[in-house]
Amino acid sequence: MGEGPGEFTAIADAHVVDGRLVALDRVTRAWSNFNLAGEFLGRRPYGHQAGAFVPVGGGRVVVVNRDAAPEADDAPLHLAHIDSGVPSLHFGSKDAWEYGWKERPHAGDVRGSVTGRPGTLWWGAAGGPRLQEWSVDDELLRVIEGELPWFPEVRRPVDLTREPPPTLLRFLALDTTEHLWMITRTADPDWREVELETGQQGLRVPAGKQDNYFDTRLDIFDLEEKRHIGRYVWDAAGARLFNLGGEPAVSVVEYAEDTGRQVVIYRLDFRFPEGNVVRGSARAPTGHNEHERLDDTPGRDRATGRRHSAGRGRAARRL
Repeated sequence: MGEGPGEFTAIADAHVVDGRLVALDRVTRAWSNFNLAGEFLGRRPYGHQAGAFVPVGGGRVVVVNRDAAPEADDAPLHLAHIDSGVPSLHFGSKDAWEYGWKERPHAGDVRGSVTGRPGTLWWGAAGGPRLQEWSVDDELLRVIEGELPWFPEVRRPVDLTREPPPTLLRFLALDTTEHLWMITRTADPDWREVELETGQQGLRVPAGKQDNYFDTRLDIFDLEEKRHIGRYVWDAAGARLFNLGGEPAVSVVEYAEDTGRQVVIYRLDFRFPEGNVVRGSARAPTGHNEHERLDDTPGRDRATGRRHSAGRGRAARRL
């Protein structure tokens, strides 16, 4: 920990970008570059509010974070080259605030896709199932909105002394077969049994009780056929989507009697049943811009989740 060469204060995110390990520091707002042997190559200033970032090719990354700086104009996406470090484009906000996102709870908490079509990524605010796909050339490609029974839009602050924690968007991904992966953090069925404590920013979950208060849910949609393929719920708060060889996968910290705490990686195989159609209409207002409405229809969910941990395979699980 520190602010010297190769040191960090608080890492916002880190990825391998064009053969270099690149990390963004949340406090110093600077990039640190390392080779894959761990040798420090240099630091570049970012100068804006740091957050998670996504490599998009050609040494470029997109930082996903709503930035209130005047030149950023509240944009959620910020394109930068790791050689210069500073953003060359702030984008992703066109038409987004017309929905009233800016004034609603969790509007400042924005999430971007960990995988997508080349030169594109999806983003959405944490408090509702409204998503946009953008190209890094500042073109709005697709908009998805809808109503999902398990993911009601958060329109007001929640009273955590009486109500369950709201469902919030945590991660997005698009795989190579046009399946949209959505991870949300939901209330654990036994959330009432966790006694919250008071912190500097209000009520909070006590250390070690996160998995008792929250669950994590994965839903997958086929965008071409407008189908809800399946779902899986972990009795854990910290499941994460990440890029595994160009395809999305899920990492979860789990506990086993023989090994104790371990990181388990899930990859999914799909079966396509009848039912679970994501109904609605699609229209193209201008150019390649598509606007779709997603609504979940009850039906059968079938998919197979395979999990793997270091050194051994795991049995398949049905979603």
